[in-house]
Amino acid sequence: MAEGATPPRIDCRMPAEWEPHESTWLAWPHHRDDWPGKFEPIPWVYAEIIRHLSRHERVDLIVNDAASEKQARKVLERANASSENIRFHRWPTDRIWTRDSGCTFVKCGAGAAARENRGGHDSSRARNDASFTLSSRAKRDPSLANDPAQSVFSTEPYSLFAIKWHFNAWAKYPNFQRDEKIGSHMAHATHARKVRPLFGKQRVVLEGGSIDVNGRGTLLTTEECLLSK
Repeated sequence: MAEGATPPRIDCRMPAEWEPHESTWLAWPHHRDDWPGKFEPIPWVYAEIIRHLSRHERVDLIVNDAASEKQARKVLERANASSENIRFHRWPTDRIWTRDSGCTFVKCGAGAAARENRGGHDSSRARNDASFTLSSRAKRDPSLANDPAQSVFSTEPYSLFAIKWHFNAWAKYPNFQRDEKIGSHMAHATHARKVRPLFGKQRVVLEGGSIDVNGRGTLLTTEECLLSK
């Protein structure tokens, strides 16, 4: 794309959590300071979570290295949670909060929007150089006020995009360089097109745990959790 050219409009949608999905992303616990004096049972709690999840969908499990994977497999086996539905990724992390440090997956293209909500979802502009510029919201469709559980979603083809937010460890911890790379690793592993949100020339920080969406254009958050000074 020539410099200064208007990027093409791409309609995208972030699905709601209750919609069917292929996988849940987790990272195996290792940073003891996140549970001061209470770390010992935490791996077993994660094993129980994985045991239930892997019965219904794939679990993409991030581990620091081969030794961490071996330890995780040992706990999972002892907890009767070992499954072929678990896919390991050896990516070093500072902490394990993948909802905050990981990317946000969105569906873009003809099959991205809910059938009952054509034209009512957000529109964004993407550049070929994998940057992402925030655009104005599309006008709301009155059907957005309906119960989202009643919506019927399109089965048309779509492209998977990975929104790679900038992660700065909640502006609280100095060690976040490994976690800042996790979203890029996730995008590569899923063959999703990575886009990086920009506001002007600045990277946008957004922890995934600070928002919730219904998949039809409504987003919930709080000023205290999301907005900076």
